Parts: sequence; C-alpha cells; structure tokens
Amino acid sequence: MAATFQRHANEFFQSLDRKLEPPVKTHLKQVYSTLAYATFAAALGSYVHLFTDLMSGGFMAALGAMGFGIAISLTPENGKNTQKRFFYLLGFAACTGLAMGPLMEMAMYINPRIIPMSFVATCLVFASFSLSSIFSTHSKWLYMGGATIIEKRRMGDTDHVKHAMLLFIDFADLFRTFLVILMQKDNSNNNRNSRNRRS
Repeated sequence: MAATFQRHANEFFQSLDRKLEPPVKTHLKQVYSTLAYATFAAALGSYVHLFTDLMSGGFMAALGAMGFGIAISLTPENGKNTQKRFFYLLGFAACTGLAMGPLMEMAMYINPRIIPMSFVATCLVFASFSLSSIFSTHSKWLYMGGATIIEKRRMGDTDHVKHAMLLFIDFADLFRTFLVILMQKDNSNNNRNSRNRRS
C-alpha cells in the first residue's frame, strides 16, 4: 500500500512538472507561500479579537483592511517595494481576521469545534479547486484563482503579492461561508434537540 501511494505521489509531481513552466512554478511557490503568511496574519488578527483586550474587530477593522487593500492596489510592483507591499498584505490579512472576530466569537459560543472544522474544510476545498484549475485542460476553469494567476504569469505579470491577496480574499470568503453554514446547522440541531427534550 505504501508503494502504491509513493507511486501515485511521484506521478502527481511529475505531471505537475509537465504542466507548468519553471518561471510559473517559481511564481506559484511565491504566491502560495505569501498566502500562507497572510493566512497566519489573519489567524493572529482573529486571536487578538477572541483572546485579548488589545483590539476588537468590527467596522474599524474592516476599514483598515480596505485601506491596506487600496494601498496594495495603488502601489505598483517595481521590484524595489516588494517588502513594503508584503507588509501591506499582512496588514490587510490581520485586519480581515480581526474583522471576522465577532463572527468567530459567535461560532465559539454555539460550538467551539466549528472554527477548526471550517478551517479544515476551507483548506480541503481550496486545495481541490487550486489543483483542479492547474491540471484542467479546459478553459472553463479559467475563472478559478489558480488558473487565472497561471495565465497572468504566462502573460508577464509577476506581482505575486497582488496574486496572493486575490487568493486570500477567496480563502477568507470560503472560510466565512463554511463558518456560517456550520453555525446554522449546529444551531438548528440544538433547537431540534431542545424541542425533543420538552416533548
């Protein structure tokens, strides 16, 4: 069984090598590593809201995220300001996580397991969509973030910070959607159980 898994893993990575040119692979590594940093910054922002009294999420955090997003868009990539744009992205992600804090607080009140379940589901769906957009030969998948970034890179766009921001927005929206769905499901289950106990 281990040999079969190893063979399938090798075939997967070989097909990835055949699908993508070296500059595109390098760009995707930069984009996804930047996305990982942004996700960590968002988790840190949510942590600040949930477990400290330093700041609380809400409207001001959403305005901060909008300000950092505008700063990324208005600061063109010229090779010299990549670090500054990277910190703008981290600020954008941290403010986004902080703004999601009240929703996550409500989810923790309903059931503390909702947040990790939402995160795992988001990672699985996001990875599946990214891989399907990379490996698909049909142009119908072009609207997906991974395929769009690949095509932009092939056309000469090397702005990995902006591409990571676009993927982060998709990731955060997907996480928020899973969070709300699981909250509604758990809430309806709790209501049903309480009605059954009363009757």
